[in-house]
Amino acid sequence: MFKVKTLERRNLKQLSLGGGCLGGSAHTGSEELRHECNGNKLIVEDMALAVGSDEHIEPHSGSGSASASSMSGLSIHDHAGDAAKPATLAVDGHSGCNYDLRDLVQLGKLGSGNSGTVMKVLHVPSSRVIAKKTIVIEQNNAIVKQQIYRELTIMRSVAEHRNIVEFYGAHNLSSDSINGSNDVVILMEYMNCGSLDTITRTYKSLQRRGILAANRSYPVQEWFSKPVIISRIAYSVLNGLSYLYENYKIIHRDIKPSNVLINSKGRIKLCDFGVSRKLNNSIADTFVGTSTYMSPERIQGNKYTTKGDVWSLGLMLIELLTGEFPLGGHNDTPDGILDLLQRIVNEPAPKLPSSVIKVLPPDMVNFIDLCCVKVEKDRGSLQELLKHPFIVRFRTKESTDAFKLWTKDIRRWMQEERNYKKETSEHSMLLKKQHNTNDTRHSRHMTSSLK
Repeated sequence: MFKVKTLERRNLKQLSLGGGCLGGSAHTGSEELRHECNGNKLIVEDMALAVGSDEHIEPHSGSGSASASSMSGLSIHDHAGDAAKPATLAVDGHSGCNYDLRDLVQLGKLGSGNSGTVMKVLHVPSSRVIAKKTIVIEQNNAIVKQQIYRELTIMRSVAEHRNIVEFYGAHNLSSDSINGSNDVVILMEYMNCGSLDTITRTYKSLQRRGILAANRSYPVQEWFSKPVIISRIAYSVLNGLSYLYENYKIIHRDIKPSNVLINSKGRIKLCDFGVSRKLNNSIADTFVGTSTYMSPERIQGNKYTTKGDVWSLGLMLIELLTGEFPLGGHNDTPDGILDLLQRIVNEPAPKLPSSVIKVLPPDMVNFIDLCCVKVEKDRGSLQELLKHPFIVRFRTKESTDAFKLWTKDIRRWMQEERNYKKETSEHSMLLKKQHNTNDTRHSRHMTSSLK
């Protein structure tokens, strides 16, 4: 496994390992977003979607100040551009949808992380189950607010599409006077099978518990062993990325298992355009948590295109098949991340293990190989890959039906895992309660004995 400081630290092009700042920003129209870093200008690289007037996005070397986003025809009210004014936000969702937060009833937690929490909620008036993502940002961090508001505006501008998660609006809650933070609440479509990351973790958990038999002689994760499953996932990601770029000049830039959602109707959708991304003052911190799927050209600060997302797709497919991230393990620390960046740039492109290649159809192996090409110009493009035989041969009704059946099975296993976790949690709480009761009785007995 890859560990910290095991690689020769050859300096990357435009990547300073000694505390300098990152080159290679994404232009969002004519706007530029920057942050001061150790006396130098830090181009904010860590935005999960970029909008430009041309597919090639050049490294930026100039200077300027942040400006608030504006998209015509949108209803957005904020004061993010004026640090002296309290920030307020109200962004309508698709088709003018704007749910009142008071109409939401909490049903359960879907996930949580450093950036916030995602809850499953019921919108009572419409009886619709949706997802509510709450992001906490520091009150005085105007740059982060501007990035969030800008990207929410972009999310609102993207029309509904079968491979893009639906956006139902966003709200900025009042400031918390205790810790000086604001909550940004984003309402979006609920996908009842969860993300590919959650599905993979559930599969491994069921195997550990002996619910699913582990076939150690077969090198592919059973849930993703059928070519039709990988093909449908790859097609949906490519189709969503193509739609974003062809219609809005948007490059997602954060394709990974946790950002690909599935429901039991057989739909696969992209989510999370980086609205919860935390901006930091150091290059290593900026990459933490998102660097693993980043293409070599982005790390080097070169111009990048939608082919950067193709690289990420290739890594994700290898991970789904093998159950392991293809570039090895790393410590999620600044030093660990910098070492990983060195590996991505300097080591050969990842490939499927030979044991896996033996059990896969040749067109599937070729498709993944075309995604994982280090030289960008030689890597497959979105349109080329959409026409690849591995994609085309599963664009049939039979394949669609087969995938739907698969998602229903996945949904059933996900429910089994949730029930197990709930029972385990309740049992743990009961034991803790009994332990506390016994401690209280023991304490009373000791007190009585002393008397």
